[in-house]
Amino acid sequence: MGWVVYTKGFVSNHKLSVTEISLLIEISRNGTNWTHEVASEMMFDALIQENTVPIPKADQDFIKALIAGDPLRT
Repeated sequence: MGWVVYTKGFVSNHKLSVTEISLLIEISRNGTNWTHEVASEMMFDALIQENTVPIPKADQDFIKALIAGDPLRT
């Protein structure tokens, strides 16, 4: 069963992990401006952590910089 989540304009019907739900709640509480890129980076982090993917930190940072569209982060 999937969750339907609505927070600050974000709607999803895919199955969210506990980590993703807690992060979305935290964003909502802090009044942080939600962006697709921020959520994509959070999802990437959750995928790496929950599936124990052996990827070097430098590669993770590079991928997140690509997601953010910020080459200066690498």
